[in-house]
Amino acid sequence: MPRVPRTLQRVYDTNRDGKIDSAALPKIAAQADTTAVDLAALRVDFNALLAKLRASGYMNQ
Repeated sequence: MPRVPRTLQRVYDTNRDGKIDSAALPKIAAQADTTAVDLAALRVDFNALLAKLRASGYMNQ
Protein backbone atom coordinates (compact mmCIF):
# COMPACT_ATOMS: atom_id res chain seq x y z
CA MET A 1 0.00 0.00 0.00
CA PRO A 2 1.42 3.43 -0.91
CA ARG A 3 2.31 5.72 1.94
CA VAL A 4 0.49 8.97 2.64
CA PRO A 5 2.15 11.99 0.99
CA ARG A 6 3.87 14.23 3.53
CA THR A 7 1.52 17.09 2.79
CA LEU A 8 -1.40 14.96 4.00
CA GLN A 9 0.27 13.32 6.99
CA ARG A 10 -0.39 16.14 9.46
CA VAL A 11 -4.14 15.98 8.93
CA TYR A 12 -5.10 12.49 7.79
CA ASP A 13 -2.39 10.15 9.08
CA THR A 14 -3.42 10.59 12.70
CA ASN A 15 -1.39 7.72 14.15
CA ARG A 16 1.61 8.27 11.82
CA ASP A 17 1.60 4.74 10.40
CA GLY A 18 1.60 5.85 6.76
CA LYS A 19 -2.09 5.11 6.26
CA ILE A 20 -4.95 7.58 6.01
CA ASP A 21 -7.35 7.41 8.95
CA SER A 22 -10.76 7.42 7.26
CA ALA A 23 -12.38 8.84 10.40
CA ALA A 24 -10.30 12.00 9.90
CA LEU A 25 -11.59 12.56 6.36
CA PRO A 26 -14.40 15.06 5.89
CA LYS A 27 -17.76 13.55 5.08
CA ILE A 28 -19.72 14.46 1.98
CA ALA A 29 -23.47 14.51 1.51
CA ALA A 30 -24.82 11.62 -0.54
CA GLN A 31 -25.23 12.17 -4.26
CA ALA A 32 -28.09 10.26 -5.86
CA ASP A 33 -27.41 8.25 -8.99
CA THR A 34 -28.18 10.26 -12.08
CA THR A 35 -31.31 9.60 -14.05
CA ALA A 36 -30.37 12.11 -16.72
CA VAL A 37 -31.66 11.43 -20.19
CA ASP A 38 -29.84 14.31 -21.86
CA LEU A 39 -26.65 16.28 -21.49
CA ALA A 40 -28.30 19.27 -19.80
CA ALA A 41 -29.71 17.10 -17.02
CA LEU A 42 -26.37 15.33 -16.59
CA ARG A 43 -24.70 18.73 -16.22
CA VAL A 44 -27.11 19.60 -13.39
CA ASP A 45 -26.30 16.33 -11.58
CA PHE A 46 -22.56 16.81 -12.08
CA ASN A 47 -22.68 20.39 -10.79
CA ALA A 48 -24.57 19.16 -7.71
CA LEU A 49 -21.75 16.69 -7.05
CA LEU A 50 -19.13 19.41 -7.44
CA ALA A 51 -21.04 21.64 -5.00
CA LYS A 52 -21.07 18.85 -2.42
CA LEU A 53 -17.34 18.25 -2.85
CA ARG A 54 -16.66 21.96 -2.30
CA ALA A 55 -18.97 22.18 0.71
CA SER A 56 -17.28 19.20 2.37
CA GLY A 57 -13.79 20.63 1.90
CA TYR A 58 -12.54 18.15 -0.70
CA MET A 59 -12.27 20.96 -3.27
CA ASN A 60 -11.47 24.64 -2.97
CA GLN A 61 -14.20 27.13 -3.71
